[in-house]
Amino acid sequence: MKKFAPAVALLCNVFSIGAMMFPSYVVRWGTDPMFNKIATDTYSYFSRLLIGYANFFPIITATLAITGALLLLVSIIFKKLNKAAVIITGIDVAAAVFSMLKSYSITVGGILITVMLILSFIVQLYYLRAKLRTSGKQK
Repeated sequence: MKKFAPAVALLCNVFSIGAMMFPSYVVRWGTDPMFNKIATDTYSYFSRLLIGYANFFPIITATLAITGALLLLVSIIFKKLNKAAVIITGIDVAAAVFSMLKSYSITVGGILITVMLILSFIVQLYYLRAKLRTSGKQK
């Protein structure tokens, strides 16, 4: 597992970016008094329209996921996991959770994105911990 950990983390990150491309982020606009239904619209995480409505977490989540994937790709090429990739992925997990909480509706796409980012973060932490143990820096 230690040998393939950065590749698994990158795969999880790329899968979450792929899930962000689909319209899976639900924005609730309020209640329609005529039909007693909640008015909602569905957007992609990359939609710039959400920034106009001061909803910054989806675009932050998408940008950090792309940045983390690029850092993981660099770490695979140089065969050394970059600590910045771990930190970016951790911040990305927090942004994904806040993104789901702000929209007041938890969707399957949002859960899938968050779970993939959490899995990527856990794999990266496992890889760093195992690397520290083998190098003798941690007792």
